[in-house]
Amino acid sequence: MGKDLLLDDYQLIIACLRKHNVRTSLRQKARYLEKKIDLDSEAIFDFKAVLKKAERQPSLLEAIPPLTTYALIHWIFESPSQGYGFPFDRPHLEFYGRLKTVHGLLQNISGVHLRDKAKDNRSFVQLNKLLEEVLSDKELNNAASSMCCRSHYPTGYCPQ
Repeated sequence: MGKDLLLDDYQLIIACLRKHNVRTSLRQKARYLEKKIDLDSEAIFDFKAVLKKAERQPSLLEAIPPLTTYALIHWIFESPSQGYGFPFDRPHLEFYGRLKTVHGLLQNISGVHLRDKAKDNRSFVQLNKLLEEVLSDKELNNAASSMCCRSHYPTGYCPQ
């Protein structure tokens, strides 16, 4: 019965996400950031230490936005699954919800310039632009909203 109620909306969510090519774009952005922030560096392994050092070394502030963007992209892809399959696991709806969450976070920090240089936030701006393109899709929003209402999915991931 769950499949009957949710399948059409879920397939529409999948189609819309594919149409926007969002997964590929996010992976490309992550690969670019990997090169930019040097994944072998301490920054990836101990972000907290980088933040402490940045207090003493303002030059490290430049690395924080790309590193944060990289971490956010990877968090978007980490979708929890219980292994039950559809309709119990809905990884595409979860993915959409994570896009919304990261978009909200980026909206909150978009005005923060760690070194008073707008270019430092370029990685935030680029990711936000990609997310806005996807999240402005009315068809996708309607399908996600409908599916959330029918399945009592957590409202934090559902369109208002």
